[in-house]
Amino acid sequence: MEDYECIKSVSALEDKEKEIREKDDLLNKAVGRIENTYDNFNRLYEMAKPFKENVEIALKLLKILLKELMKKHICGKS
Repeated sequence: MEDYECIKSVSALEDKEKEIREKDDLLNKAVGRIENTYDNFNRLYEMAKPFKENVEIALKLLKILLKELMKKHICGKS
C-alpha cells in the first residue's frame, strides 16, 4: 500500500510540475509579447515625432496667416 501511495504522490508532483512549466511558458510568451509591443510603440513614437513637429509648424504658420488675414479684413473695412 505504501508503494501505491508513493507512486500516487510522485505522479501528483509530476502533474503539478508539468502544470507549473506550462504556466511558466505562457508567462514567458506574455512577457515576450509585452516587450514586443513596447518596442513597436517606441518605434511608432519615434516615427511620429517628425510628423508632430511638422503639424506644430503648420499650425504656427496657419496662426500667422490667420492674423494677417484678420488685419487685412479689419483694415479693408475702414
